[in-house]
Amino acid sequence: MAAINWVGQTNQRLYQCRLLQEQICTGQEPALQQALDDAALLQLFAAYRCYLNELALAAGVTNRVDSLTQLLQQTALVTGDMRQWQALSVDTFSWFCRFLQVVEQLGWPDTQAVDSSLATEVSGLIASSASSDEDDSVSHWLASFHRLIDEQRANQRES
Repeated sequence: MAAINWVGQTNQRLYQCRLLQEQICTGQEPALQQALDDAALLQLFAAYRCYLNELALAAGVTNRVDSLTQLLQQTALVTGDMRQWQALSVDTFSWFCRFLQVVEQLGWPDTQAVDSSLATEVSGLIASSASSDEDDSVSHWLASFHRLIDEQRANQRES
């Protein structure tokens, strides 16, 4: 696992997420806006998984990890950074928990739209992952990821 530059991979995914978000313009076709938003969500989730591997490497885990649960199971030393992610993942009011919920639903039809026409299904999907709430948007989650990762990296350098 050490051959992979996880810091570079995390930064690249965050950058790609930001680029996709910058491409979303009001007035675009809704399907295109949704495709860009979904792609940005997936890049952000990939950045999270890369960051988990940064944490794993720092804790001496030699295998690639795909989830926080897997990281916690494989590490002998659970760090404060890992605990912080764990706390955010179980706090139903946290931005990270909501992000995980939206990523989990990505690609699945809205249950209310299943019996409706194709147009209604598309509208339901757009409404479910592109909430009008500022705290429920990819741009908010991207900023939150940046802030938390930067704080944790700074703390790691000081240790």
